[in-house]
Amino acid sequence: MVTKDAGNGPVLGTPDDFPDRPKRGGRLVVHVVIGVLVAIIAGGWGYVMWSMTAGGRRRRRRS
Repeated sequence: MVTKDAGNGPVLGTPDDFPDRPKRGGRLVVHVVIGVLVAIIAGGWGYVMWSMTAGGRRRRRRS
């Protein structure tokens, strides 16, 4: 069985077994781009929902 092969320790190792990751920059740019895309999509969806209603205009009642 697989559990017998692993023994008592973790299968993939411990954090001390791996080297430190290099520092990565530029995450702010990624978050800003994602935020702008979400704002554009939300604004577009709001426009679609607004256009499906009366569009801010009152409907005339027929007598």
